[in-house]
Amino acid sequence: MRILARYLLLRFLVYAGGAFLVLSLAVLVGELLLGFDDISEAAGAFGEALLYLLLKLPADYLPLLVPTAVFVGAFASLGLAARHNEVLAAKAGGVSPMTLVLPVLAASAVLSVLSFAAVETVGVRAARVWSHQFRSDEGEIAFRKGSFWYHRGPFVFNVANADPRTRTLHDVRIFELDEQGRLLRSIRAARAKLAEDGTWQLWDTVIRRFDPDDPRRAPAYERRREVIFPAAERSDLALLDADPTALSLGDLREYIDARSDFEGAQLTRLRAVLHQRIADLPIPLLFALLAVPVALRVEKTRSFALPTLEGVGATTAFWLARSVGQAIASGGAASPTVVPWLAVGLFSAAGLVALARIPR
Repeated sequence: MRILARYLLLRFLVYAGGAFLVLSLAVLVGELLLGFDDISEAAGAFGEALLYLLLKLPADYLPLLVPTAVFVGAFASLGLAARHNEVLAAKAGGVSPMTLVLPVLAASAVLSVLSFAAVETVGVRAARVWSHQFRSDEGEIAFRKGSFWYHRGPFVFNVANADPRTRTLHDVRIFELDEQGRLLRSIRAARAKLAEDGTWQLWDTVIRRFDPDDPRRAPAYERRREVIFPAAERSDLALLDADPTALSLGDLREYIDARSDFEGAQLTRLRAVLHQRIADLPIPLLFALLAVPVALRVEKTRSFALPTLEGVGATTAFWLARSVGQAIASGGAASPTVVPWLAVGLFSAAGLVALARIPR
């Protein structure tokens, strides 16, 4: 029995690893062909273009590649065993099909944990490096205590959130320092936008001016509807990457807790993102659970055609349900702490029911 378990486990790991490599290569080629102009503009030399692609892979595609590879590995390993009568031989020897699939499910559970850890470490770091390397020539933002900080010359920027599509920053604070690092002026704005002429347009601003030679003197106070801030440098583009959704889970939770007093659509969306990322942890195991019943069905059909269509349909339906649930939760139409778990729960239940119906 141990020999059979090791045999199926090794076959599963080989097919899953091969699928991961093939899918990764396909993603890299697709990214290169579809985004050739963007890659050429962002990365001039071959080495930079290669770095662009290699960072994109874990930053954007790792949560999709691992579950798909696990599904392919589970389906191929058990489907071939069923087609070659290995499952039939095991049942004739008194070994239940459930016993055969346990090594595959156990390995999938381990891969789920490893994938989750990789996404939250390597993936987050790769996204940060990619953004710093290819979206701004210099300058890097740092997350501290529920907000983003950035330093340029005499100015220190503090940003709550950014929307790179509209080139807009939200809840902005700017501190101007003298050569000795003493505070000269602070500006707080509800939002700031990078204008076409390269300047920052600040709206709903509160300006305070300080006397560095007399710290006890009350600051001069001024409220203005709009302020034009000095022209932005290229490094200021790093501010547009101040998106809380790109943070690690720990930092994202800290960000949400720090802003829990300001309830609104933004905080609801972030809570939905937080719970969706946690709910993504068991997806590789879920995909193995979906693959096992359809793979064992090859024993009856003697063909991979129909089981393959059923498996592709099940996984496609899951991703669709996950996307719809995420959109509903982010929009505030339903609980952002519950909806992200619905797709995982429903499809896990369906997989367990299908697994329980496998003929012994």
